[in-house]
Amino acid sequence: MMSTGISVSLVLAFLLFGAINVTRKKLAPIRTFENSFSNLQKYCANLALNSRKIIYVVCVLVVCFGVYGISKIKVENSFIGYFKESTEIRQGMQVIDTKLGGTIPVDVIVKFKEQKQDKKIPSKMSLKMSLKAMPRMRNTGLIAITQGLLRRFMII
Repeated sequence: MMSTGISVSLVLAFLLFGAINVTRKKLAPIRTFENSFSNLQKYCANLALNSRKIIYVVCVLVVCFGVYGISKIKVENSFIGYFKESTEIRQGMQVIDTKLGGTIPVDVIVKFKEQKQDKKIPSKMSLKMSLKAMPRMRNTGLIAITQGLLRRFMII
């Protein structure tokens, strides 16, 4: 019932409103606001059409300025600088940073011994045959292609 009401209201809104607007008399637009900017619009249009090189140079300068500005951004996650040296919170944070390891991120590098792999990698044909022997594995083309790609990129 609710969807019927919404449908009727949408049909009335779009069809009836459009039909009423078509039958009304059209008025000429009053362009007082747009006329006050007509000189600026003409200047910008002429600038864009006649001096492409200037626009390209300005765009390159803006990009270079942006890249320079981005390179100068410094991100700091130390909250100690926000507090005076005499405050208790700063002294507590200094103790955490100096004696307890702090909040500074630490990179941990773990190295493992390389192990020799004595596994025998099955060939394409033996893998296909063993998969075809299974009752639900009949199409093994995709598996063979995947195995070939894995061998190419030395994953297996």
